[in-house]
Amino acid sequence: MQQSNANLTSKDLTVLQEQMDAEFRANRKASAYAQTISDPALKGLASTLAQHHRTRFDALYSFLGGKQ
Repeated sequence: MQQSNANLTSKDLTVLQEQMDAEFRANRKASAYAQTISDPALKGLASTLAQHHRTRFDALYSFLGGKQ
């Protein structure tokens, strides 16, 4: 069941924007860590974490009507 985006308040949009900003920053940080870490297990963990943040950002973007 998908909620209509037309019923979002300005407060809802502010919260969504803040969450998107947080996911974007977390993705960027985890990606940077993955590039600098030499331990393969930690590098993989950081890469996975970056991808999870990217997936959540994309889901929020899509929810708001953005194209992928």
